[in-house]
Amino acid sequence: VSVATTGLVKLNIVPWGTVVVDGITRGISNSTQLRQLELSIGPHTIEIAKPDSPTFTQTIVVTAESAQSISHTFK
Repeated sequence: VSVATTGLVKLNIVPWGTVVVDGITRGISNSTQLRQLELSIGPHTIEIAKPDSPTFTQTIVVTAESAQSISHTFK
């Protein structure tokens, strides 16, 4: 029996944002790129930044059982 050590986080960022996980930039998320992340199980702080908008920050707990989902629309 193998034990999963990672879980999936789905991203739905409109129109786009720079994704920072635990202080490490992971890339730009938009409708065509960086639609999901595979992260280690446990708590993570996700920041979505866009230069002309306030940064969106969310702390999630990644599990192996079900995918997390983060959605944010910049105004």
